[in-house]
Amino acid sequence: MNDRLVIDTSAWVEFFLGTDLGEKLRDLLSKNEIYIPFPTLTEVYYILCRLRGRTFAAKTLGKVVKSKGHIGTSISLAVEMGKIKCHRTISLADAGVIALTRLKEGAAVFKKKEREIKQEMEEQPLSIPFIFLEDLE
Repeated sequence: MNDRLVIDTSAWVEFFLGTDLGEKLRDLLSKNEIYIPFPTLTEVYYILCRLRGRTFAAKTLGKVVKSKGHIGTSISLAVEMGKIKCHRTISLADAGVIALTRLKEGAAVFKKKEREIKQEMEEQPLSIPFIFLEDLE
């Protein structure tokens, strides 16, 4: 398995809600170098805010920022995200995960094969390795 992982919002939400899939992410977090695109932080906050309230979301985001994860905020990331988004129908946050995965030569971690990602993979390969938590033992 790749030692550089870029974690998607869906996987983080599972982790912070304490689900079985979140436990699978916990195992990956302890054994790999972790990267987080900046837009993912926004998504994690607003989703957790809607599910559990502002206080929970803020504390959780603080844990992510203080973790061993590297937050992607570079101009090269912004340009790569823009290139991906220009030609694909995926969300900007997913473009961020894919772009940072390319830049770090890692693997992208998603909760499951989301419809948009699956469609993009079928139409034109994304040229990065994916890990789907739902597929892990």
